[in-house]
Amino acid sequence: MRVNVPCSIKLSLYAQFKLILVIISFGAINPAFSQQVVFDYDGNTYTIGDYGDQSWTLQNYRCTSYADGTPIPEFNGTQSEWAALTTGAYTHVNNDSTNDEIYGLLYNGYAVKGVHDNDASTPNKVFAPEGYQIPSAEQYVSLGAWLADNGFNFTSSVNAYTSAAALAAGEWESSNAPGSPGKSLDTNGMALNTSGFGWYATGWRDNIGFELMGKYGPHWTRTAADWDASEDWSYTVGINWENARVFLNGWTNNVGFPVRLVQDKICEEYNNGSVFNESVRYASAIDCWTNIDADGDGRSWGAGRGQAGTFGTDVSFVSSSYWVISQTSGTVLYPDNWLISPAIDLSSYLPSDSLTLEYNVTGRTKDYSQEHYYGLPGSG
Repeated sequence: MRVNVPCSIKLSLYAQFKLILVIISFGAINPAFSQQVVFDYDGNTYTIGDYGDQSWTLQNYRCTSYADGTPIPEFNGTQSEWAALTTGAYTHVNNDSTNDEIYGLLYNGYAVKGVHDNDASTPNKVFAPEGYQIPSAEQYVSLGAWLADNGFNFTSSVNAYTSAAALAAGEWESSNAPGSPGKSLDTNGMALNTSGFGWYATGWRDNIGFELMGKYGPHWTRTAADWDASEDWSYTVGINWENARVFLNGWTNNVGFPVRLVQDKICEEYNNGSVFNESVRYASAIDCWTNIDADGDGRSWGAGRGQAGTFGTDVSFVSSSYWVISQTSGTVLYPDNWLISPAIDLSSYLPSDSLTLEYNVTGRTKDYSQEHYYGLPGSG
């Protein structure tokens, strides 16, 4: 396929979709630890660390207000009352406010989504301060890819994100698993927190109580779980005491987890004159594309989950409309989802230049032969 575009695109595309293909470029790798400070509404400060094109808070969030100053209620009731909440709330780790400085607060999924009342006509609140956001699952994938590319993995593979020990900080349950936070500094272990990210084993709060502190450290993402059109579930990204890998899991809104914030500058770096190649490795690149759910089913394009649906496998664009919903219901769907890339200025090229666009396509499953896609180069 030959079109007037300057080089290669590699794409792995699942399910029926429409896609306008234009080349993207990435900016130069930034050094980590070029730290700044950001303030929340309550006046708390957070140190910022740069990881490639992303700037992350290096402490868990502990603000008791939404971005506009509306209070997020503190929860002091029973476990069953916590599980029955339908609006945003926070709690202290182990109900002890002295934990806030290190572990941050545990927010339920409603708080993360800005659900502050039960009136469906009321707009949800913005959770994060201006300029920052709750990370998407794709932004965590991009963080994992940057760590892998820059020597923070326990294993040599850049596609299996085994950076748990490099991310972890504080006390973790002992483990014999090589490269895990619980194996740190032992034979086949790693020094903790070499990345400076400071990921603690906070555990979580659910209908049973406070669970697995010292063993698990999940963080909320803003990404709704693909299988759940009601958005009662969202993805978390976490590490645990006995594994070198970073994991992606789905949880309901009535569980309490910590939150980190991110500022992603990758979209600012697209048209900077570097080599035009989009491998989708830094999955948050999808945030720079226009993502249209034309069929209105609440599910459109994502990136970074791979064919097995796991965190840290080969990064691809994923059309979740067919991929997950049909797994659970057995329904054949006909998604109409558009993913439109940013425009690239080709004015420096001559009409006589021979420019080639190349891309790869894969189906989600060999058992669905009706899978189709369209690739539409566009201009204007």
